[in-house]
Amino acid sequence: MKKKFKILLTSASVIAMGAGVGVYVATTNTQNTSVNVNNNENINYKTNGTVVTGDKLTFSAVVQQNSNISTQAFISDGTKPVGTYNKEINLGKDSITPKYTSGYVETYLESGDTVSRYSSSEYHNNRTLMPILDTKEHYYTSERTYSEIQKGIYRGWEISTPSINYGEKFSYNASAVLKTVFKQLKQETVSAVQFNLGLSDTSIESINSFLKTNSDIQFVTIKGISQDTDLSKLVLPESVQKLTLLGQRNTINDLKLPSELQEIEIYLGSSLKSIDPLIFPKSANIISDVVMNNTSSVFTEIKLSDSTIDNNSPKLQEAIDDVYTYRIKERAFQGLVPGGYIASWDLTGTKVTSFNNVNIPPLNDGTGRFYIAHVEVKTDGNFGNSQNESIGSKPSNDSQINDWFDWGGGWQKVQEVVVSSSENVSLETATQEIMGFIAKYPNVKKINIVNVKLTDGSTHEQLKDNVIKAITAKYGEESQYKDIEFVLPETVPSPVA
Repeated sequence: MKKKFKILLTSASVIAMGAGVGVYVATTNTQNTSVNVNNNENINYKTNGTVVTGDKLTFSAVVQQNSNISTQAFISDGTKPVGTYNKEINLGKDSITPKYTSGYVETYLESGDTVSRYSSSEYHNNRTLMPILDTKEHYYTSERTYSEIQKGIYRGWEISTPSINYGEKFSYNASAVLKTVFKQLKQETVSAVQFNLGLSDTSIESINSFLKTNSDIQFVTIKGISQDTDLSKLVLPESVQKLTLLGQRNTINDLKLPSELQEIEIYLGSSLKSIDPLIFPKSANIISDVVMNNTSSVFTEIKLSDSTIDNNSPKLQEAIDDVYTYRIKERAFQGLVPGGYIASWDLTGTKVTSFNNVNIPPLNDGTGRFYIAHVEVKTDGNFGNSQNESIGSKPSNDSQINDWFDWGGGWQKVQEVVVSSSENVSLETATQEIMGFIAKYPNVKKINIVNVKLTDGSTHEQLKDNVIKAITAKYGEESQYKDIEFVLPETVPSPVA
């Protein structure tokens, strides 16, 4: 019988799902201005553990624990003073970037000019094989635009042919500026090929045949991947050091990767949420381009695919270390929000029934970001009449885990939420969904709206004011909702020229 249990891990007061830079703002009484919220009773709210989804907004519960850590570990990914952390960030071997610098930094354009761009303190693209130059059109460093992704453009790398033809070999050659900027380039020429499974004459079998004949190919791009594509049949030679996947598919756990792969880019849509970290060789860095169009796939659940893994298997600890230590700086492994972490583990199909024999590491990576708040686990274990019967009052022997959090009726106890949206929403829609949510869960005292994307130049301050006005109009000035606090984004100053 399938069971689900949740583990609460903490050594700090923590925002469980992550959030943006913010400030707490208490509500104040305002004039009784008319706000249209008549449609919130028609919103279909769905609950899945720690997350409630409306039509356009997602509400993530915040679980907090007291500890001897004096500061609240607020996830931050915004403007900070430029500075270099003393810890070397190396997500894979031979990292190009010896120091991890956050804030506005001077980076190089293809022209050789410099430009001030923001370097996130929360995630980092470790392009060890093909580092790129920056662009005037970008806000963040080391990320490509949607157009560049579709055209196979890597700034600072010159393509050997006037146009890229599917199924034909070509090469990327480092420009003079790139070689000047990145003096530790592994190689100045990368042999490449692109395939498109959307074409009638292209199949996994034809790709395998080409790669077998051209065994010196280092960079493979496959477009047109669909749910019907059988990736288990793809045979990539050990020469392949970079792989880019584009299309729509909800899993890649059947993919077999070369043991010395250096970079992988995954653009397979938002339906790809579950991942087995053990499919990636330690040498491989997962590159994300998430600022523009939310193009890259971001994982929100771990799904181990090896049916032989049990409670004592070293592979279980290896997977935990991958997710919470080795890949914690990769955006793909940070869950819903930059700087967060994956909180859901699906261990069904394995022999794992508890986390009692593993070590959950604290996320103390030198940046002062956060500690793990909770982990939600699904297993096939039979716990009898009570879910926690076989694991006792503590779900794990690990010292990081100090409480059992029961989500049976748990949402009625939640007092703080992080609200987010995957696409732009109007002020009216956002107001309606927040009003419907607090009517359904009236004990919420703090609402973080930093990650709500708004349309038409609307601001988070306007959203806060709209909700306050709607609360006053519907419930009066002295209702139980009058003291709700809001978390708003800090104002981001313009980059230094």
